[in-house]
Amino acid sequence: MEPWFFPLEEGVGLGPALELCIAITPASSQVCQLIIEKGENGDKDYIWHCIDLFLDFVMIFRKLTLILASNEKDKTKEKKAKDEALK
Repeated sequence: MEPWFFPLEEGVGLGPALELCIAITPASSQVCQLIIEKGENGDKDYIWHCIDLFLDFVMIFRKLTLILASNEKDKTKEKKAKDEALK
């Protein structure tokens, strides 16, 4: 029986997908908890709650993009250093 939420194929690596889920889950659960608390305290403005949630996901995406860009920059520096050492 295949899982209904993520059908796996042979040879598919789950590393990046799992890392992304691990990075996003705590942040999104904290935002959802804050929205629930606001609702329980009488703030029923669901439009602003959706905007808060959207902006938090944009912030998460921005931070992940910066991390990936810095990792790529480090890899290119290491590659240039290796190439210079070989010359």
